[in-house]
Amino acid sequence: MTNQSVTPPASFLGWTVRITSKGYVQLVKKINGKTETLSIGRTWDEVKATQRLKDFYGDKPEDENVVNPLLQPVPEVVNPLLQPVPEVVKNLQPVPEVVNPLLQPVPEVVKNLQPVPEVVNPLLQPWINNTQNNLTHNKPTPLPVIQSAIPNALKEMKQWLVWKYELRDGSKWTKPPYNAITGRKGKSNNPSTWTTFENAIIAYQRDGYDGVGFAFKKGDGLVGIDLDHCVNPETKIITQWANKILDKFKHSYIELSPGGHGYRIFVYGQAQRCGKGTNIKDIEIYDAESPRYLTVTGHQYGKINEIIEAQSALDWLHEQFMEKTESKDTLTGEENKETRKAATTPLMLDDAALIEKACSARNGGTFSALWSGDHGEDWSSADQSLCNMLAFWTGKDANRMDRLFRQSGLIRDKWDVKHHADGRTYGQGT
Repeated sequence: MTNQSVTPPASFLGWTVRITSKGYVQLVKKINGKTETLSIGRTWDEVKATQRLKDFYGDKPEDENVVNPLLQPVPEVVNPLLQPVPEVVKNLQPVPEVVNPLLQPVPEVVKNLQPVPEVVNPLLQPWINNTQNNLTHNKPTPLPVIQSAIPNALKEMKQWLVWKYELRDGSKWTKPPYNAITGRKGKSNNPSTWTTFENAIIAYQRDGYDGVGFAFKKGDGLVGIDLDHCVNPETKIITQWANKILDKFKHSYIELSPGGHGYRIFVYGQAQRCGKGTNIKDIEIYDAESPRYLTVTGHQYGKINEIIEAQSALDWLHEQFMEKTESKDTLTGEENKETRKAATTPLMLDDAALIEKACSARNGGTFSALWSGDHGEDWSSADQSLCNMLAFWTGKDANRMDRLFRQSGLIRDKWDVKHHADGRTYGQGT
């Protein structure tokens, strides 16, 4: 292993460092007229050089001309931070105060700036429109739930949901069901989203839902009847057709709907057909076969708080309002006389007068709702219902029916789409 060579300094402690022609390192100094030479070796070694100087000076008598550099006092090192402050520093001027411009009063020119126009993210526009609709379209105020009036037969079943009003398509308030336990959307045909009456009431009172609802289950033997838009909101007068139904089912539990404009009827039995009425679409029947649920308010109509078996009344309801046959007439003799008379007169009326006449008829509420575009859950059924009414008022004038339907709120692109194998459009077939 070889020693690494170290380049020797030019001098060391006042001695000149010299390298001989043969490569030896020496310390050389002239003392008292005599040249002294101290050999270090073939490489520079500071430790060895120091020892050689100690040996050299240790052998010499004290001589004022011979100064041992190893014995000299260490020069005093002065800390400049502890020195007195020079006059030039004392006379330094203070640094001017820097003022934060953000803290200064707002100049007049800034005060007069106009606000920057608001830029709306187009992706958020539907949500903004829906929020504005909630503010501009007055949200209905539902009747509060009266727990004590609801029949125990319903409360004992684990078939409950909660619901709240939601605006659909910016114009129609709907009542979608929610799972009272998870807060997610519920399903009237999925028992895993149902719960007990007690849990539904807790969620209704705690979480701001608008009401509770009951779902029908196979084997419960229940039938629900929904009579909608049958109570005048101002006069509270009940339509004639609804009065007939209420009287027929007066021995079972009946209650007001959340909006106070309709009724709910619960009975035991078997419905021959679920869905909307044949001519009056504001009548709808529910049971385990229909994927729907009924809102429940507990605002009892009449004095009956129990649910009874009412098969004969259900059969009557089907025969009068649900049976799908054109020959069946559900109107009273007085109503038949009036409508038969009306059927011959609209042909001489212009379109506006004909529509006004239809809206003011006894079933004008249903016609008005359809004319304005209220299709409920089944748009195709609503199309057919309006066409049936237009056929009556126009004397089955197909061209005029088509012209009038295109003016209604139910018209959509589907009307002109070929829908049948013989080439007829959806509108022509309807």
